[in-house]
Amino acid sequence: MILLTLGADRQLIVDDFMKSNDELLPSFKRYFKIRKILSLGFFPYRNMLFAVTVRQRNLDSVLDRVENSFGGIEGYLNYAGFDPSRLADLRNKLLEG
Repeated sequence: MILLTLGADRQLIVDDFMKSNDELLPSFKRYFKIRKILSLGFFPYRNMLFAVTVRQRNLDSVLDRVENSFGGIEGYLNYAGFDPSRLADLRNKLLEG
């Protein structure tokens, strides 16, 4: 949502989001395997791995919902109670430097 608010391109957002699998899954896999061993095989390793794996279809669903239900990020933020007149100021502060 932050990247949308800053005006990032949809494909950039998707690409950035999908990198989470490369960065986070190896650590999760190690942790979950240890938990499975310590629980004598009762820890739901595969279920947990499924839950933390990033899927593009999930992100596409959220981005489509923001666009189709709210007309874009500005409409979504307005619906959530953010004053749209402050959006330019927010973008300037977050994009500074």
